[in-house]
Amino acid sequence: MILAPFSLLSGVTRLTAAMATAACLLVPTVSLASEEFGIEQAFDKPAEVPGAAAAEMQEATDGKCFANRSTTMQDALEATPVQLGGPISALLIKPKQPSEPKAAWGCLCGAYTCPMWIYSIEGGGVRRLWGSSGVSLEILDRKAQGHRLLLLTSGSAGHQEAALHGWDSHGYKLSVVFGQGSEEDARAEAEMQKFVEEVSR
Repeated sequence: MILAPFSLLSGVTRLTAAMATAACLLVPTVSLASEEFGIEQAFDKPAEVPGAAAAEMQEATDGKCFANRSTTMQDALEATPVQLGGPISALLIKPKQPSEPKAAWGCLCGAYTCPMWIYSIEGGGVRRLWGSSGVSLEILDRKAQGHRLLLLTSGSAGHQEAALHGWDSHGYKLSVVFGQGSEEDARAEAEMQKFVEEVSR
């Protein structure tokens, strides 16, 4: 099923319309290689998690995460520099692998997905540019309004979803979502793969 937020588009028959919407976001630019980050993969180039970002996430959990533990929110997260294609310096932040520490996984993640965030780190301050939950995030080599597109994949038992996020003035906004439905369906699986390949070109 295609979901186009704030519009009347719906149903699998709208796949072509969703692809057309995605295609409108893709403009010719100097290419950067696409980068993919999975929730269970440690970052190859780790960076320090800004204390202000960790504090914001702790507040978002109502202070319940690690409230009675020696582990702090900052210890439970990992960060890596990412290139968004614009002048902004940014970090991708996610929970560390379950083994370090295990508490982060149960506190921050669901059964199938984990949250991920992108923060700008300009001028000594931090500002959240994007946040969502999924299985993996691909920073595409294509741009919208001067910034690279984000393709988030997520899923649960019998359901998969791909969401395309484009730049909108001061941060990333959801552009198009494609979900295969709640049942195993080879045709829907193929359509989803086609959607992912189309927006990744």
